[in-house]
Amino acid sequence: MHIFLSHSSHDKALLRELRGYFPPWLTSWIDEDQLLFGADLELSLRRAIDEDVDYVVLFLGREALESDWVKREVAWALEREEQLGRVFLLPVLHIGCRAALNDLGLAGRVTLEFAGQTQGDVKMLAERLTNHLGGWLSETLRLSRSSPRIAIAKDNEQDELSYQVSTALASVPAPYRSQVDALLTRPFLNDLTPAHFGQIPLVAAQYYQRILSDMSRAGSGWNILAVSTLNSALWSGDLDQTRYAELNLDAVQRGASIHRLFIVSQGSEMEFRDVMHNQLACGINVKVESTRLLAHVPDLADFVLFTAPGTTHAYIALPTVDGSRRIRSGLLNLSPEGTSRLRSIFWEAWALAKPADAVLVNDSIRVKTGSRHATAPGLRMTPHFLRSPVITCEEAANQRGVPLTTN
Repeated sequence: MHIFLSHSSHDKALLRELRGYFPPWLTSWIDEDQLLFGADLELSLRRAIDEDVDYVVLFLGREALESDWVKREVAWALEREEQLGRVFLLPVLHIGCRAALNDLGLAGRVTLEFAGQTQGDVKMLAERLTNHLGGWLSETLRLSRSSPRIAIAKDNEQDELSYQVSTALASVPAPYRSQVDALLTRPFLNDLTPAHFGQIPLVAAQYYQRILSDMSRAGSGWNILAVSTLNSALWSGDLDQTRYAELNLDAVQRGASIHRLFIVSQGSEMEFRDVMHNQLACGINVKVESTRLLAHVPDLADFVLFTAPGTTHAYIALPTVDGSRRIRSGLLNLSPEGTSRLRSIFWEAWALAKPADAVLVNDSIRVKTGSRHATAPGLRMTPHFLRSPVITCEEAANQRGVPLTTN
C-alpha cells in the first residue's frame, strides 16, 4: 500500500520518525523524498494524489490549518474520493483541532488523534495507523472481489481464490449472509492482506504447533536466533514450553546453532538458573539481560528466527497482558525485509546483554540470618559447565558389572 502524507512543515520531523515504524508493506509519499529539483510543485502533488497513492493521510494541526498547500491537497483528495466512490482521505488530528474538520468539509469523519510526540506516542500512532490502513485495504479488496459490477477472471491462483470466496458467499442464503460475511469472509480477507506481505497471524495453538515442528527438524546447517521474554513460571510449568526447551537441546545434538537471549525482570535472573544451566551444558549460546535493555532496543520482541538451507522465517510471540500464562497469539513472518530487520535487532540486543555463564558464576546465594533453612553448600560453589556428554552413574555401574543401589 502507498499513502500520501499531507502535512505542514511543523509536522515534518514527526513524520520522519513515524515512517520508521511502518511495516514493509506500507510505503509513503512525502515531498522531501519524491520531488526533484526544478519540478513543478503543484503538478507533482496533484499527480501523486490522483495517480500514485491508495490513500491520503492528513495530519491536521493548527499549523496545517494555515497552510494553503494542505488546503489544496485536501481539496484534491476529496475530488479523487468522489471519483473512486470510496473513502480516500483519512484525517489524523492533533488534540484540540477537531473543530477544524468543519472548515475543511470533513465534518462527521472518524479520525485518529494523538497528543504527544515522545517515542512511545509516535510508535503507538504508527501501530494504530497501520492497523486502520490494513483494515481499509482489506475492505477495498473485499468490495472489489464481491461486487457484481466487477468480473473476476480466473487466470491465476489468486483470482481463482477470489472467485471461490465470492461464489461461496453468494451461495449463502440471504437472511444470514451478512453474518457469514462478518464472521468468516471478512476476517479471512483481513488475514489475507498481511499475508501478501509475508505476515501470517497465528492463534496460540498454531504458533506452538509450527514452532515445535520446525525445532524438531532443525539440525546441521540451521541457525536459530531466539529472544525469550516469557517468565520462568511459563518455562517450567507449561507443557508446550517445556517441550520446546527439550527440542532445543535435541536440535543442538543434531548440529543446529542456537543463540538464545533471555529478557527477565530486574533481579530475577536466577529464576532461570536451571534453564540456563541446561542450555549452556548442551551447547546453546545463552545471554541474559533485564528488561532495562528494552530502553536501548525498543523494538525487541519475543521471537524465534530460523535460518535453514533455502529458507528464513520467524515466529513472533504476543504474550498475554500479565505475561504469566500462555501466549495470546503469534505471527509468522516470511518476508525477507521482516526477517532481516529481526536479525539486526537481535544482534544489537545480543551485544548489550551479559553471558549467562558469567551471571551464574557471579551469583552469590546468601542465607538470611536466623533462617532455619540452610543453603546447600554445593549451591555456593563456582559452577563449571561441560559442553560434551559425560558418563552417567547407571552407565558406569553397567560397565563394571556392579549393581547400582541407593541408600
